Amino acid sequence: MGKILTDSKRLNIAIILGFIIYVYIIFMGIIYASLGTFLPYHIAFTGKTESDVKAYSSELMILISILIRLLGFQFINTGITGLFILYFAFRKREKWSWISILITGCIGFIPNMILTYTVLGLGIMYLLMIILFIFFLIAASISYKEFF
Repeated sequence: MGKILTDSKRLNIAIILGFIIYVYIIFMGIIYASLGTFLPYHIAFTGKTESDVKAYSSELMILISILIRLLGFQFINTGITGLFILYFAFRKREKWSWISILITGCIGFIPNMILTYTVLGLGIMYLLMIILFIFFLIAASISYKEFF
C-alpha cells in the first residue's frame, strides 16, 4: 500500500477509506457470484428457502440464482474499477476521479442503503452499510480540497 499513498495526509486517509470500501464490495461480490443462492437475510425477508422456491418453480429459482450471481459480478466490477481509479487517478489528484467516485458512490450507496433497510431493518449488515457510507462521506469531504 506504500506506493499508493501520497504526500498529503488527508488524501492518504481518503485513499485508505476508499480501499476498505472497495475491498468490501469485492468481497460481497465474490460471495454473491460464487454462491448464487439466498443468503440468510434473503430467507428472513421472504420467509422462503431455495427449496420452497424450487418447489414452486425450478425455473424461477434458476432466474433468481442468475440474478444474484449477476449482482455479485457487478459488485466485483464496481470494486475493481474503484481500486483502479484510486490507484491511477485519485492519488494523482485528477479531478474527474473525485467526481466519478462521488457520483458512483452516491448512485451505489443511497439506493443500496434504502433497499437494504427495507429488507434487513436495523440488522448488522445494515449497520455495516452505514459505517461504509460514513467512510465514503469522510473520504469525499476530506479529499475535496486536494482536487478543487
